[in-house]
Amino acid sequence: MIVCDAVPRVVPWNAAKADGVREKRLARAKYLSTAHWAAVRPSTRLLILRHALNTPLPMSTHSDASGVMMIPIPQRGIFRGATGLMQARAVAGVSDIRITAQPGQMVAPPPEGGGYLGFIFSRAAGPEAAEAALRTAHAELAFDIQADLPVPRACAQ
Repeated sequence: MIVCDAVPRVVPWNAAKADGVREKRLARAKYLSTAHWAAVRPSTRLLILRHALNTPLPMSTHSDASGVMMIPIPQRGIFRGATGLMQARAVAGVSDIRITAQPGQMVAPPPEGGGYLGFIFSRAAGPEAAEAALRTAHAELAFDIQADLPVPRACAQ
């Protein structure tokens, strides 16, 4: 669709070109799930049409707040697991907790390490409540990290 003289007109679309563009887009965004694409596609179409017709975009106004905490790594070592997930998920305002570190994975805090143990997500009536939910949930979690053993190095003579 194009807009000429403030009148929207349907323009023939080259199917071969459309398939190539679609393949490139899907290849570039392989990490997105099919469910995500199904959810995003209608809003993207609406955005393009509204932009083409020069109509205002709907603004979403949420009265609630959301937050995310990147769970820090407390010490260097081998991650063995996490406990207290049920209690942390039961905290009011916590929407999800994802532990992304894998058992057996070597973890280290910054500046040596470059990641997190996982993420805590919250949604609450205000920013203070969302932050409080994150902190309370984090306090409920315990992480089993086995200290790595220093490996003696051969002396160069």
